[in-house]
Amino acid sequence: MFPWSILSQPWRAVAGLVSVVLTATVCGDICCVPDQFEANLIYDNANVFIDANTAYSYTNSTAQAAYDYTNNKTYVKLVSVELSPLIPQPVRSEYTILTDYVKGVQYQFTDTHCEKSSVGSMQKPCIPDNAIKVNSGFFGNNQTKVVTFQFTPAGTTLNYLATIDPTICMPVVEVFVAGDVVPDSGSINSVLVSDVTPGIKDPTIFDPPKICLTKSSRRDKAVSPHLKRLRRNIMTTFPFHTKH
Repeated sequence: MFPWSILSQPWRAVAGLVSVVLTATVCGDICCVPDQFEANLIYDNANVFIDANTAYSYTNSTAQAAYDYTNNKTYVKLVSVELSPLIPQPVRSEYTILTDYVKGVQYQFTDTHCEKSSVGSMQKPCIPDNAIKVNSGFFGNNQTKVVTFQFTPAGTTLNYLATIDPTICMPVVEVFVAGDVVPDSGSINSVLVSDVTPGIKDPTIFDPPKICLTKSSRRDKAVSPHLKRLRRNIMTTFPFHTKH
């Protein structure tokens, strides 16, 4: 999810957003994220690989994100740096992920290439009523009340720990562990969220660029397999997780 997914810091306290637009929805679930919002994210991903040689990879990302359940679209623009003994020096990457659930397509693009993939229906990100409350407290100078839940979001098999502001059902901090196709390998992921604002300021951010609208698209061969894992993992953060 919760990001959170997208999720979605410790996410910084969401002060001054007690508005009708961000009123949490409660109906069979503990709560659901607002239908439309924008936020800034800090995303950390650490992988351990147990194959021919044991190795690790760490990636730090900052992102601008927008979530639009009303029109079934999400937007995540990331700047990432990957560090690993498997690569000679840190690798910096900038790319944008647009998901249009109405058309069933996801675009991952830079200025020079675009990759397309299919996605399923958009799921409303909620904390289910069977979530386990594990902690509660206060956060920030304004002493915003926060609650931590453990749960599995709909459409995933992942175990999440999400600390949320329950008045608007937005994550402040989210952590989840993901497995890998390689036995005994996996990753731990954390997401911090700040600067949450209700609504979508500019709906054109969801429009794919011209490079994504051509019949052919190029694959960026310079992207490491670990960064491709990162792309998959960032899109499993709540509320940005996709159903393929």
